[in-house]
Amino acid sequence: MEDVLPALLLQTILARTDAVDCARVACVNRRWRALAHDDTLWSQHCRDEYGVCAAADFMGNPCCSFKETYAAWHDEFNQYGGLVYRTKKLWDDLKGVLRSNYPAVADSLARQASEADIVAAESTLGWPLPPHVRLLYRFCDGQQIVDGDEIAHQYVGLLGGYYFYNHFVNVQLLPLQQVVSYTQRLLSRAPAGTKRIVIAASCNLNKFFLLDCDSGMVLVGTKNFLKKYEVMPCLPLASSNPGDGMLRWLEEYRDGLLSGKYTVRNDDGIRSISLYPENGSTCTEAVTQGIQVRASAVFVPELSDPEALEKYLFSYSVRMRFLPVSALASNQCQLSRRHWVVTADDEIVDEVRAEAVVGMYPLLKLGGDAFVYESCSTQNTLSGSLEGDFTFVPGCLSRQEGPEFCVRVAPFPMQVPRYIF
Repeated sequence: MEDVLPALLLQTILARTDAVDCARVACVNRRWRALAHDDTLWSQHCRDEYGVCAAADFMGNPCCSFKETYAAWHDEFNQYGGLVYRTKKLWDDLKGVLRSNYPAVADSLARQASEADIVAAESTLGWPLPPHVRLLYRFCDGQQIVDGDEIAHQYVGLLGGYYFYNHFVNVQLLPLQQVVSYTQRLLSRAPAGTKRIVIAASCNLNKFFLLDCDSGMVLVGTKNFLKKYEVMPCLPLASSNPGDGMLRWLEEYRDGLLSGKYTVRNDDGIRSISLYPENGSTCTEAVTQGIQVRASAVFVPELSDPEALEKYLFSYSVRMRFLPVSALASNQCQLSRRHWVVTADDEIVDEVRAEAVVGMYPLLKLGGDAFVYESCSTQNTLSGSLEGDFTFVPGCLSRQEGPEFCVRVAPFPMQVPRYIF
């Protein structure tokens, strides 16, 4: 029967098989073998299983065919199953968005760690790394920041950060060598049997992310981390693939970069990835008489204390600008007062009326740059919000050109998120 089937029909059938069945078909006879060796089929297998679109092995060396390419990738990663496709896509996506928006971070990403590098790290740690973690480092060994480049060291963290008052955070993904070093230094007195590693840290060592190698869960240190090793989970438990925590965590972060939720900010000529959301339900916007106010908040775990009365600390960012089109007769206006309403679990818990914002009276000019400021607030519940208004005067405070008016700040959430970065 195999000799009766038309070649086009056989090709259609083979196109619906996986690589294993395709190889089995090649054992039937010469005719089927020739069809099963068609490189078009194997290019599809390379794309479907490994996300590979070029005829090259893992190290980038060219292969003679996609069948050879598939064999090379299969030999390299067969033990990891479907994690390979997800991991390659993660790093491809991250490198793509970083090259477009922040090349300095893309340039800081290290080359692949070898299997020998990973085995050596496991030997020093004294326990094996989860498969998905091994795979993440096989594709990229964290970030390698050039020694002596102080600005780069502080601001090119892959995992971004925030800055308010005197608290600065910019988190880097650690290379294996530093994973081992930080783990030995920070967790040497952790409870016996703890198999946790430090996977990321802020450049000034005030924020740490850990991975539990038994559960695969990503954790972040709280205010009590250095004293009591207190941590919080950074992502929800998975209903399937429960051991892939670090991969899921990075995938969620990648999605935030791709969607524009997290963007690159330029403060006085210094660029960094900001964790203050710029879109979605966690960022709100209101326009009053041409004054646009955008606001969002980020959870700050390293300053949160689950044992305290005010358990959770949030930093919020407010961006206000005078849009080019406005109903105001004046071409500038100045802020004089602020009014905040703080809500926790849908109940008003505090109200603030005071002059200025962070000690400043910003003067906004028609069509000019935005005024941006950050502050912080604490609450004792997982969910809350902040809203209010700013009082402005047309002209300036020393030369008022009309009656004062209130500019609305739409409610924006202050919630401990499902994914913490």
